Amino acid sequence: MSQPSPGPETAAETLLDRLCDAGVLVAVDDRGGEAVAVTEAFHAEWRRRMDHLRDRDLTTYLALYRGADPDVLECAVSELGVVVAREGEPIGRWPSEAAMLADVAAYSLCDELVAGWHECPSAQRDELVARLRAFLDRCPTCGEAVVARERDERALPRLRCEGCGATLLDAGRE
Repeated sequence: MSQPSPGPETAAETLLDRLCDAGVLVAVDDRGGEAVAVTEAFHAEWRRRMDHLRDRDLTTYLALYRGADPDVLECAVSELGVVVAREGEPIGRWPSEAAMLADVAAYSLCDELVAGWHECPSAQRDELVARLRAFLDRCPTCGEAVVARERDERALPRLRCEGCGATLLDAGRE
């Protein structure tokens, strides 16, 4: 008799456990409730990778993670953000180039550190690296401070760089 596949909640808990086991996240006591934060070691290496990737063509690295030929990827940047498409079909969206840089760096690091990273569905990996942006304190592009603001009455978080104005996280639009 085969075991049923884990549901979304179980899969998310399994991934969370893997991230903690890999030293990506650590449980913290947040005003009496349980929360997580990125470890200092992960944050330092993530920052180093963002610095390394800053002036490079991110679509080349993105192609590696998407299993695509970088020559067929198209990157469109506008005031609405960044869209990467393969043969006209969007394969990724970010609120800014800075957010894309953070995600590519986080993805490469998780790929190395997290056991079973590729066993997780692609959409789940994408969501995870996007959520890691909530832990940024400095902009991946210019290095200035990142500030959190509530976007609207629903108290959805929005992170913006004070220096270059890049949106790093906009929970109401991602």
